[in-house]
Amino acid sequence: MNLSEVLQWARAYDASVSLPAIRILLARTLNQSPLFLLKNPSYVLQAENLKAFQGAIKKLSEGMPLSRILGEREFWSLPFKLNESTLDPRPDSECLVEAVMHQIPDSTSPLRILDLGTGTGCLLISLLSEYPKAVGIGVDQSAQALDAARTNADNLLESPKRVSFVESNWFSEVQGTFDVIISNPPYISENEYQVLDKSVKDYDPQAALVGGEDGLQAYQHIIQNARPFLNPEGILVLEIGYQQNESVSVLLKENSFQRVAIQKDLAGIDRCLVSKLCA
Repeated sequence: MNLSEVLQWARAYDASVSLPAIRILLARTLNQSPLFLLKNPSYVLQAENLKAFQGAIKKLSEGMPLSRILGEREFWSLPFKLNESTLDPRPDSECLVEAVMHQIPDSTSPLRILDLGTGTGCLLISLLSEYPKAVGIGVDQSAQALDAARTNADNLLESPKRVSFVESNWFSEVQGTFDVIISNPPYISENEYQVLDKSVKDYDPQAALVGGEDGLQAYQHIIQNARPFLNPEGILVLEIGYQQNESVSVLLKENSFQRVAIQKDLAGIDRCLVSKLCA
């Protein structure tokens, strides 16, 4: 089959699969650019490439996210590698990076950043790309997730030595103090998890999604234990779930934090809380 015939086959196999996704998968299978597909419609695929592409289309048709098939997701205009133990970064989480930049507009600031539950490292590495004099530590309880984060740091930072990764249950293995503590913790309740979309529930690790019965377990731990690790003028930046603004704000107040900013996501939903220790 040539490229033109393969594209026709894919559209016929499942009309709900978008043509851009098909082209991305085909180009990746051939290790070519999408432009190659347009310029060479008569190019004949080798048998192993055809088999690999058809397998990828089947996975896409069955609901596997394109990013999971590719093993990569773009975040903050950077390509982050994924694995089974990492959360698939979503564009809405970019508002956490924006929130830090709004609070600390000086890109030359020599920040110390701690990323709790780093996963792919997308939040930490994105911040380090914006603050070239900053250093950071990313922690995660999953060794496999940390493997992905280290790979991403090696691939995306000019000086990977600016960042280190530690296997840790939140703060348990962390030392030092920080100007920014940032986290996208698990915040979905157990009931919400049961009705999640298949593309999330079947492919993102449950441990990175579910924050206990009410979804607040991780917030309680982070907020109650953050004080010794935060510099006096430092900020705590937390992603929150839909309708969690009030409940997380109460936790902050109960633990002597003052909320200083709320950042909305692309849909206009409160997605990020920024707080500081009360004077």
